[in-house]
Parts: sequence; C-alpha cells; structure tokens
Amino acid sequence: MKPSILVVDDYDIISGSVELMLRHAEHDDIITVNNGFDAMRILNQKPFDVIILDLNMPEMDGIQFIQRLAERSEDFAIIIMSGSDKTILDAAENIVEAKGMRMLGTMEKPFSQEMTLSLLAQLTDAQSMHTYSPKPITLIPIDELKNIINDNRVVIHYQPKINIGQNRICSVEALARVEDKNGQILYPDSFIDALNECDFGNEFTLKVLEQSLKTMNNWKNQGINVNLALNVTSDDLNDPTFADDVLILAAEHKIPPHQLEIEVTEYKILSNLGSALATLARLRMKGVAIAIDDFGIGSSTLQQIKQLPCTTLKIDKLFVTDAFKNSRSRSILNSCVALGKSLNLELVAEGVESEDDLSLISLLNIDMAQGWYFTKAIDADKFIDYYQQYSNHGDMAKYAVNKQ
Repeated sequence: MKPSILVVDDYDIISGSVELMLRHAEHDDIITVNNGFDAMRILNQKPFDVIILDLNMPEMDGIQFIQRLAERSEDFAIIIMSGSDKTILDAAENIVEAKGMRMLGTMEKPFSQEMTLSLLAQLTDAQSMHTYSPKPITLIPIDELKNIINDNRVVIHYQPKINIGQNRICSVEALARVEDKNGQILYPDSFIDALNECDFGNEFTLKVLEQSLKTMNNWKNQGINVNLALNVTSDDLNDPTFADDVLILAAEHKIPPHQLEIEVTEYKILSNLGSALATLARLRMKGVAIAIDDFGIGSSTLQQIKQLPCTTLKIDKLFVTDAFKNSRSRSILNSCVALGKSLNLELVAEGVESEDDLSLISLLNIDMAQGWYFTKAIDADKFIDYYQQYSNHGDMAKYAVNKQ
C-alpha cells in the first residue's frame, strides 16, 4: 500500500512538481498546501504517513512547523526539502530526531524524482506506522537488582571489535543484561536507574567482570584468545579498592592485565576526579588499557585526554555512522583521528553500520571497528560460532554483509 503524503511548500510550482513526480510513480493519496497553518488544519482532518516540507516559508517557517508537529500524537515520517545551506538542513534533521519523530532524509533543491522516491522507499509498510507502539520498558527496582546479582541472573553479551589492518577479531566489549524471574532478558534501560541509585554498583561490575573472565578462559580452551573491555560506573572509579578487586579477579582466572581494558566516559569521572584518576592510574601501571568511551560528545573530553592515563579513543557513533555522506560528521571524525594519532592513541570507531562506514574508517587508518555491520552483541556461545566463521572467511567485508 502506498503511503499518504502531505506536501508543504509556499511555492505552488514546487509543490506541484513534487505532486506530479509522485503521481507518475503511482502515488495517489497526496495533498499539497502552501503554508504551515493550512497544513495543521489538514492534519486535524486526516492522518498522513509522510510529510514533505520546505523550511523557508512565510508566516510559519519549517522549523516552527516541525515544533508544532512534535506536539501531535500521530505517527508520521518527515522529509525536508530546501535550498538552504546544508548546515541548516542538517540542523533541521537533528531537530526532528531530537523531538522523537521519524526522519526519512533531506533533499536539497533542485531535487529529482529518483531522490524523492528513494527516501519514500524506506517506508516498507506505511500502515504499520499508525499501529506501532513501542514496547513498554520493564523497570527493575533496586531490591530486585540485588536479588538478580545474588541469584546469578546477570547475563553478559559480547560485541566484537575488529582490527581492520589485521582483519581479525581482537577484542570484545562486555555488555550487561539481566534475567527477570520469568527468564526474560532485559536490557540496560530496564536497570540502569537502579544501578546508578544503589549502593552496590561495584558488586554488579565485579560480577560482570568475573563472568567475563570465566568466559575468556572457556574461549581460550577452544583456541579463541581475545581481549576484554569492561564498562565501569562512577562508584567503581571512586572506590579505593576497585583497582585491587579487578587485578585480584584477573589473577585468579589467570588472565594477564594487558588483556583487560576499562572504558570510561566523561560523566563517570567528574564527580570525584582525584579518586577516579588514582584508580585508573593504578590499573594502568599494571598493564590494563584505559579507553575514553563516546569520545567527541562530552564538553571536557580534551581535558580528559590531558589528565587520564588513556591508551585508546573510542570515537562516538554520532561521528562515524553515515559520515561518508555527512561532511560535518566527516570533518569532526577527521579531527578526532588526527588528534588520536598525534598522541599515539589506539582508535576505535563505534557505530559502524554499513560497508560505506567501514570503507571510510579504513581509508582514515582507524585501528579498530565496532558496530552492527559486523554483529550486534551476542552471547558467549554464539560468539564462538561467530569467531570461527569470521576467522575462516577470507574477506571481512563479504562476511560482514552476511553477519548473523
């Protein structure tokens, strides 16, 4: 079924041209209006699957129209068309996404029928947009989180990091999930609030580490030798015994410290900078790698590089995903790479989701890649299969396309 489309542009010749292109492509449910106020009146009368709008309109401009749309309860997708500067188009797209609406893309004037239809093609089932409702999140209270730890219901999934130059899986990031009383796997958005508010966050982190170390040994017995990256909380970094706890667990499981990496983000070290620095410095002295996670999105990330004994920069997916077609993201990505290389830091690109993403970061000589292009985070058993198939496959890109 073809989607219903509302076209909003103050120039009749533009909206008429869009309508003509769409009708030639057998789209029939189309209404055009020349200002935002009329568009709002039409929306009060019937829903639409797609709204195609201009930015530069009198009375109510496109940005104001987007803000009005965000106040409505309907589900629809948005395409922005404009002759404005590309930076304004990008800003408008960011506003749409920040408001929680679905963005199909932008079209710079003049545009073609091919461009318009390629954006509309993203709607595989227009009717589902009006019936879809997100699955409610099950929030875990603090006392239940404690029970989960005690009952060994913490579940670890692992997302590989790919060494691009060597074409091999060299590391995994341990990502925690929990199992509820019914055996359902719950993701961090269900328990992160409880974890941040409880007084046993260290216990949770060490449980994740202990299970991951056991898994590493199991993998080693099957010929799989990879490093492990662990996310930590602010409580972990502020605990004067945390570094010792990590090193003791590693020794008990016969995992050398150089195979471990601690991933930290800005907000996790700012609450007590002195304590966090002491913990990280002690771990680094023993050979544990220190990665700055989500690099590029914090206000003090440059200060972190100066102060922390970091070995790795993980460039945030915001500047990686689709950077091949977004000049501003690509410029920021280039700057992050140049900074990291000048400081002799290992570089990891997060959010690699396409072959184009991989090609760009390979061109920039980024050391490692992580993202859904290769695989989502998977359990320990599935990782064994993934590792073996990946290792036996000669072409990284071809195998990535056929990922699990």
